[in-house]
Amino acid sequence: MNITSANATILLTSPLVFPTPQQLQQFATDDVYGTDPLSVGETAMGVDGHLTAGFTNVPVVQKYMLMADSPSNFFFDRIFNLEKANLTKYEINGVILLTSVGQKWTHTRGFLSIYQPIPDAKKVLQARTHTITWERVVPSPV
Repeated sequence: MNITSANATILLTSPLVFPTPQQLQQFATDDVYGTDPLSVGETAMGVDGHLTAGFTNVPVVQKYMLMADSPSNFFFDRIFNLEKANLTKYEINGVILLTSVGQKWTHTRGFLSIYQPIPDAKKVLQARTHTITWERVVPSPV
């Protein structure tokens, strides 16, 4: 089985800013994106030793790592600058296609939650990391 992420396709849209899907390009050397694990329930143990649980909805936090010279940084630059100028948030939607595992994830109602405005400068310029917090991420087979 092939599990490469080299053929990952990520498309992002923002209805008011980028209504046409924008394909992210030039990912960081060892990173494309990462998501935080979800804590999707609350549990409580009664004094009598019975455990009870309840499902809780939680947002999905996803980081995108782009090379310092990636033209896709413009997507995040534009969203941030418009949000700052207009003092509002712009909704983002997206799709990730991983053909290597035959899977697609549809991302809905996300918002830019962490923005790195400039790359760190070391021996070479480092990748920039931008974070979108999603309301929902739904997997489906391709």
